[in-house]
Amino acid sequence: MYIAPIVWKNENEPRVNIRKWQTIAVVIAGILPTITLSYLTAPFVSSIAIRVPTIARGSRDALLRWSSRVPPDTRLELVTLRTWPVRRTSAVFLHELRALDTQRWRYANIGREASNVSEDKKSIWRSFLGIINEPRFKFYVKPGLAYTHRTGVGGVWENVAKIIQEQTWNKDPGGKTGIRRTPARLVTPRVVRNVKRHTARSTK
Repeated sequence: MYIAPIVWKNENEPRVNIRKWQTIAVVIAGILPTITLSYLTAPFVSSIAIRVPTIARGSRDALLRWSSRVPPDTRLELVTLRTWPVRRTSAVFLHELRALDTQRWRYANIGREASNVSEDKKSIWRSFLGIINEPRFKFYVKPGLAYTHRTGVGGVWENVAKIIQEQTWNKDPGGKTGIRRTPARLVTPRVVRNVKRHTARSTK
């Protein structure tokens, strides 16, 4: 964007039309990387906050028991990144989330149910404000126990992810909404490798 005025005022190019198209090309070249980066990183979730009732805050065991049967109206706050360096927090309810199948050029594995996304007709100004606000309807939560263990409450998100998978299958058993019959994998299973035993014989 800083180069565009320099190109427009370039005295070495007397033709105005050429300078105009050169300026437009410079502006587009500066905007495209920002738009591409925003699109690719939009679904990535940096953190998740779950509203936990008081009864589940007494101990880790109580928290894990509660997370295995989280109520559908539990509120979750998913934090993603914006185009500018400001975090974007999307508040959703558990019953709104569905597991998404893996598709080409889609970087999300969780999405909000389509019926819960407002489709009312809006004015041009309200639509523009909605774009600036950068709403999120699809999210990518990286699977893996290594990420949840850092929070000190490993196992909670794994239980919530299983609930999302189960309600996805119950809501769409025929796979008519683009969600595969086998729920999308939101949790990386623990892999236990067999250890080979080695014996050493002493020789004289």
